[in-house]
Amino acid sequence: MENPGFWLNGTFFFSLTVFSLGWLLRYLKWSRFAKAENVFPRVKNPKKTILEALTIDLLPMKEYSAQLDPIFYLIGLSMHLAFFFLFPLYLIKYLEILGFISSTDSFFSGFMGTSLKNLYFGLLKDVLLAVLTISLSIMYARKFLLSKVKEISGLGDFLAIPFLLIIAVLGYLSMTWEAVYSEPYFFLTSIFMAYVPYSKFSHFLTFFIVRAYRGLRKSIYGV
Repeated sequence: MENPGFWLNGTFFFSLTVFSLGWLLRYLKWSRFAKAENVFPRVKNPKKTILEALTIDLLPMKEYSAQLDPIFYLIGLSMHLAFFFLFPLYLIKYLEILGFISSTDSFFSGFMGTSLKNLYFGLLKDVLLAVLTISLSIMYARKFLLSKVKEISGLGDFLAIPFLLIIAVLGYLSMTWEAVYSEPYFFLTSIFMAYVPYSKFSHFLTFFIVRAYRGLRKSIYGV
C-alpha cells in the first residue's frame, strides 16, 4: 500500500500519544495499589497461582460470575477470546496501512506458514468475527433490557460498543476491498485506540494481567 498521507500520520501519532499517556496513568495507579497491598511477597508459589488463575479458575464451576449467570459468562468469555485472536490480524492490517509492514498476507505467511495463514484468513477469521459481533450485540442489548446493568453503564458504554462493531466490520472489509475501506478503518481505529485506556475496553488488553493479579489476591484473601 502507498504511504499514508499527512492526516493519517497525524491521526496516528496523536492517538498514540493519548493512548500512551492513558496507559502510563493506569500503570501508576495500579503500581500504587499493588504496592499498598504488597501481594507478591506474600504468595508462596506465584507461578503456580497465576497459571491456575489463567486456566482452572476460568472454568464455569470455579468462576463465581459463571455461577451467578452462566449464559452471560459464556457470552463474555467468547467475546474476550474472539477479540484476543482477532487482535493480531487487525493490528497488522493497521500497521500495513501506516506503512510499517508491506503486506498483511505476507507477514502472516512468514510467521505461521501458508497453511495456517489460509486457515486464519479464511473460515477462522469469519467465525471469530461472527462470535465477536454476536456477543457484543447481546451485551449491548443487555444494557437496555436489564435495569441493573443500565444503572451502572455510562454514556461511553452505549457509544463505544457500536463504535467497536463498526471498526470490526470495516477492518474485515478492508482486507477484501482495501482501496475503499482502509482509510476509514485506520481513522476510526486510531480514535478508538486513544479512547481505550480511559474506558472499560482496557479490560480486553489487560484481561490476563487482571486475572493473574486476582489469582494472587485470592490465594491470600480467599476471594
